[in-house]
Amino acid sequence: MDNPQERLRWLAGFIDGEGCFSLVEQQSGGKGSRHITPRVLVSNTNIDSLNYIIEILQHYEIAYYVGWRDPEKKTSGFARPTGKWLWTIQIAGAKRIARFLEVMLPYFITKKQQAFTMYNWVKWVVERPRVIKNGDMNKYLETDRLVKQKISELNKNPQRADVEHQHTNIYVGDDVLRSNVRALESSRND
Repeated sequence: MDNPQERLRWLAGFIDGEGCFSLVEQQSGGKGSRHITPRVLVSNTNIDSLNYIIEILQHYEIAYYVGWRDPEKKTSGFARPTGKWLWTIQIAGAKRIARFLEVMLPYFITKKQQAFTMYNWVKWVVERPRVIKNGDMNKYLETDRLVKQKISELNKNPQRADVEHQHTNIYVGDDVLRSNVRALESSRND
């Protein structure tokens, strides 16, 4: 696959089938403040496929992490040892996810709505002020939690997605906040 578009279509298809978009709420150091980290994960036991994904990510200068799980060890989240090495590639952080989705967004099919929702949110996160007053932080965190909930719902039942998320325009800035908050609040009321 020497054609760059073919490589991106292949990667999107692989992530559509084996990947996951998620937002994870975490505590920041000893400060007690909370934040939400976006992640795109793809796991598989075929190391050749994952090496090919790494090659594509490196070509587009997208930062990533690689992890693995020993096939003989029982770990949290897994009921039993699988007998195979499980490799995971993770892209984490708003700027990294924004860069990744700028390249990949046109190619997703089954996870397109998750990708659009996450892209809108990470663009808004990247553009919002870095220094946030404590009261404002609570407003941001509430919006972040709504987006987290929406991504989770889309992961569980993509067919139930709102029509608003099937658009092809990508909103940035405050439009993202208003669009996502409206969509998420209306879905909470359903």
